Amino acid sequence: MPMNAPGARYGTEKDGTPNPDYCSYCYDQGQFLANCTMEQMIQTCLPFEKQARPDKTEQELLDEMHQLFPTLKRWR
Repeated sequence: MPMNAPGARYGTEKDGTPNPDYCSYCYDQGQFLANCTMEQMIQTCLPFEKQARPDKTEQELLDEMHQLFPTLKRWR
């Protein structure tokens, strides 16, 4: 989820404060919601990306995610 998008829902820390690094679908109450690899996360996100960006091919979306995900804090 693009965290700079209007209406982005931030994940929370244990004390309920928003965490600006993660969305509420990935992070809640100070922990990640899914114990998965980066590749598993990419495959989980793919259907949502396809729906949100129908102008892109599946391979284009995969290529973009494979470039983006290694730069995200969770996967560094």
